[in-house]
Amino acid sequence: MRVRKKSKTRDVLFGYDAREARRYFSELDEQLEQTARQREQQRMHCEREQARLMQEVAAIQTELAETEKLEAGLKQWIRRNRNP
Repeated sequence: MRVRKKSKTRDVLFGYDAREARRYFSELDEQLEQTARQREQQRMHCEREQARLMQEVAAIQTELAETEKLEAGLKQWIRRNRNP
């Protein structure tokens, strides 16, 4: 009986129901787990997107190098043909 009085007193003093508090914290834990899963999915998506963009950058750099090579060759051809 004495334990019960303490429990009721504690509930009244702190203004909460222990079952409701457990349910609330359980919901918070579920939200944390869901947020962690979403964060992991977003991280994986960002990594895939970063890899895709890095490949695109590499392709553009290759294309730029080829264009610069063509430009240099064209300039050399113009110089040779300008001064016979």
